[in-house]
Amino acid sequence: ISLILGGCDVCASSHTGSGKTAAFSLPILQLCHERKLQSQAPSLPTATSPQSSPQTPPIKYEVSRTDRDRLISVDASGLRVQSRDVRQWAGCRCTAGVDLSQAINNNSQTTASIYYEVEIMDEGIVRLGFATADGSLNLGTDDFGWGYGATGMLAHQKKFEPLSVLEGGNASFGKGDVIGCLLDVYPDNNGEKKI
Repeated sequence: ISLILGGCDVCASSHTGSGKTAAFSLPILQLCHERKLQSQAPSLPTATSPQSSPQTPPIKYEVSRTDRDRLISVDASGLRVQSRDVRQWAGCRCTAGVDLSQAINNNSQTTASIYYEVEIMDEGIVRLGFATADGSLNLGTDDFGWGYGATGMLAHQKKFEPLSVLEGGNASFGKGDVIGCLLDVYPDNNGEKKI
């Protein structure tokens, strides 16, 4: 059941009455229930409102089992992701996002910061970052996504540039590394927003 919930393909054979139908049906019911809950979820918090209060439960951020490429496997916790194909890029998103419209409004002096960490637990090339809901799952290849790759390259609009902010350090990362992704939205000296 956990393999099916994680998005893996499963094939099983056994004698009649052993529970095969239940083993395949229960994950389907669980995924339908999760989609129903997602569609009933309240609107996303704004950058100026608290993420949770005594009246609202905290938002659980995890990797979406539905908003992902078919080559991405997500475990039952929603916190571990693995590509099923080492030769092809595949992407995924979180189950919840953050509404930055208040902070991005150029008439506002509001600032916002969003941060998350990822531990790289396996060999392979990874690209992490941020995207809008309109952004491609292939992060950093369109106007709506910004990525940082394991090769030490920043990606946006299919332009890949070496990360040069680390003096004397190695900007690439791999197995065993923990990568922090920070997005800051703030007004510059002219009152325009910088990301």
